Amino acid sequence: MDNKNTQVEQAKMTVSPAKTRSFETIGEISGLIRQHYKRLHEAADRGEPIAYVMVGYPQEILRAMKVNCAYTENYAAVCASKQAALPFLNQSESDGFSRDLCSYAQAWIGYTSELAKSKDPKTLGAPWGGLPKPSFLLGRGQCEAGYKGYQCLSRYLDLPMFVYDSKLIEHPTGFDWEDKEVQKRHISYVKGQIQEAVTFLEKVMGKKINWDDVSEAIQKHRDARNYWHEIHKLRKNSPCPIGTRDIVTAMFPLYFMLGTQEAVDMYRKLYYEVKSRADGNIGTIQGEEKYRLMWGGIAQWHNLAFFTSLEEAGAVFVIDHYYRDAYTEVDASDPLDALAKRHYWEQAKVIARARNKRFGDVGDGRTGLYLELAQEYGIDGVIFHLIKTCRPISVGWINVYKTLREKLDLPTYLLEGDIVDSRQFDEEQTRRNVASFVELMASRKEKK
Repeated sequence: MDNKNTQVEQAKMTVSPAKTRSFETIGEISGLIRQHYKRLHEAADRGEPIAYVMVGYPQEILRAMKVNCAYTENYAAVCASKQAALPFLNQSESDGFSRDLCSYAQAWIGYTSELAKSKDPKTLGAPWGGLPKPSFLLGRGQCEAGYKGYQCLSRYLDLPMFVYDSKLIEHPTGFDWEDKEVQKRHISYVKGQIQEAVTFLEKVMGKKINWDDVSEAIQKHRDARNYWHEIHKLRKNSPCPIGTRDIVTAMFPLYFMLGTQEAVDMYRKLYYEVKSRADGNIGTIQGEEKYRLMWGGIAQWHNLAFFTSLEEAGAVFVIDHYYRDAYTEVDASDPLDALAKRHYWEQAKVIARARNKRFGDVGDGRTGLYLELAQEYGIDGVIFHLIKTCRPISVGWINVYKTLREKLDLPTYLLEGDIVDSRQFDEEQTRRNVASFVELMASRKEKK
């Protein structure tokens, strides 16, 4: 292949800081993340209980109970982004856990193994002083990490644990989500799980929940999520005003602070900052936006520079299904019922996309969603993160990959790597593959 007639050099995985326009709000959210961990240490110093929490717990319940939440997945990502995860991954392996397990879980298992022996997190060499020792554990039953991973933490630290089984709702072909009996069965199950979670929290924290506080948190959750959704709608603009590299920083309040006024205020400010750029036709990069990309899956937290590595070729990640989010409106007057119905309908909305209006039954909701997003955002190419240690996310990528090629003739690339473990990523091979991927997009543009 003749490099002189291609964009190989333009696709090199190097970052040019001057290429990406910065956002004031993104800098504030970065500071907010650091402040979150500082607050955890301050709470621990005051003798307040700390909970290790799996992402996906109903945040309104945690807000109402005033739980000091240390989210283990996020902290594993922090360790990876600061190139500090390897010692904990190695400790997990030394304790007999396979490298094929979820690397989020490997990192927090290794960290907790060390914490159980040292007692003082500040001696572990972890970012920001480590996570304080918890008083109880809140797992979530969406994958093996939420179940078995938290059982491991419970054994290391001899602490009480509750696993909230919200489960990812599956469906057979032709499943009718409008069926009243189907709704009743699923919503009743989730309500039961939330009530059990509340009972557990009331026991370990020695106080009763105030359901009015839950209702208030639901409203704030709604306001923050609506701003977040509007931000993603602005990304349809060409040039795109905000790329995925900034979005993966901005998602912190979405996953870990919903139900707070702080999250609402932060997303309101970011929305108006992004809108100002969209209205002024200002893109996230200073050069020409030649290719609009879609990202599939979770970020490589150890290699966040990847998202800006294609900018020299004029390629921008303009949408990412995993961090894109839409809110389902619910009546907060009955907060328990509202939380269960929101969970049901947000699952149902995704699954319903399996029966895509334009392309017919495409097999699963994620494939239908990607077809919709590719059209809505004017996508020129898609990169899927084939995560070696996360089966729930990676299963089905081949079907999405093939369908986008067949239905939309889109260049697609399966990037093999991992969310935390940098040893699972071949940078040189990826650089070559990305260069070829850019060539495919350039060729497709020329033929149009």
